[in-house]
Amino acid sequence: MIEGAVLQAVKPKAEYQRLQQVPGSAGAGDGDRAGEWGVWAVASAGDYASYCRRSRASGGPTEEEGREQPQERERYLAWAFAEAAVYAVRFYPRIAAWYERKKRRRNVPVAMKALACKLAKAAWHVMRGQAFNEAMLFG
Repeated sequence: MIEGAVLQAVKPKAEYQRLQQVPGSAGAGDGDRAGEWGVWAVASAGDYASYCRRSRASGGPTEEEGREQPQERERYLAWAFAEAAVYAVRFYPRIAAWYERKKRRRNVPVAMKALACKLAKAAWHVMRGQAFNEAMLFG
């Protein structure tokens, strides 16, 4: 009920509409926060995928207590793309076939991280204005 009212009141951005094409529909950032993080803050798809996988290594004190640090947001991006990878394997046959081949060659965690990385790269391209092409990523 509340969700329906919100969807009627809010108009999705074009970037969000395009991002829905990517399997798993992971939230990859928005244009309003371009200076802080997101697709516009990095130069290439590989850099964005690397950025999404980073997490805070040390448990030391933060610069500003009470504010979410950039490293903490990156951890959530990594989690979001990992969840998108699980969803993609379950509901997209071509992606599932790619995942199975990768899993046989390596192991489950490596295959899942590789798939999450591919989805992060796909999200970067889609947010830059390109259409998602599953055949291009997964042969």
